[in-house]
Amino acid sequence: MEGRTENIFDALIQLSRESRRTRINDFAPLPPQEEGKPWLANRPLNSCIQHLGLDLLSDYFAQLAGPASGEDEVVIVSVGSGGGSVERYLEYRCLGGRRRVICVDSDPGSFQPPSSFDRAPDHATCRDALRERPDLETRCHLFLNWASVCDPCYDLEAIALLRPKRVLLAVETTGSGGSQSLLAWLRSLPDMQRMRRAHEFSHVEPDEVVNSSVSVTDAYGIVRSDSRTMDFGGFTGTCVYRYVLLERGGDTH
Repeated sequence: MEGRTENIFDALIQLSRESRRTRINDFAPLPPQEEGKPWLANRPLNSCIQHLGLDLLSDYFAQLAGPASGEDEVVIVSVGSGGGSVERYLEYRCLGGRRRVICVDSDPGSFQPPSSFDRAPDHATCRDALRERPDLETRCHLFLNWASVCDPCYDLEAIALLRPKRVLLAVETTGSGGSQSLLAWLRSLPDMQRMRRAHEFSHVEPDEVVNSSVSVTDAYGIVRSDSRTMDFGGFTGTCVYRYVLLERGGDTH
């Protein structure tokens, strides 16, 4: 099973390298994090990153971070950043260490023990971030990396409060990676209706049942999305891992 898994990952990485707009060689070389210790060593990676890969996530993040035509560089906010390990990795790999992601998390130790933190959150909540940086509203890009299913809607609330120009999601769309509110909202987008696969949103309640207290008033279109379906059998069953890049009021595919 281990060899088969490695073959799947190798094939996935090769496929992403052939199809990406930004080549891995264009990314900045990573400086040593600590003497003799590789980046993200002993750091937990969520299931979406494990199955879709850091290479592909790096490509998405580079596209998230890039300014739109005629714009200056836009601040990136990561909500649910945990210990900041993935954010710090992406800062150096995709941004050459020149820009710093604003990290937001009210319970960073829920996924990663504090002893392995690479960066503590800058703010506990989006409301705290906006009190200090009101200019973030409508003028930032948002990274939501594997939001908790236990919180009813903090991930969707981040979109509603920040109203970001672009949003990058790393989710599991049958229902295990992302809140019910976020996944129901994603399911409702016309672009997702056209591209959704079998099994997606199978454990997400109907819109009228989700009854989210949060409403996203801006229109978002999907710029790009990649998914990976994995059948684990047994109780877990089928999971669909997906990276999604969205843009507010932008061109859709």
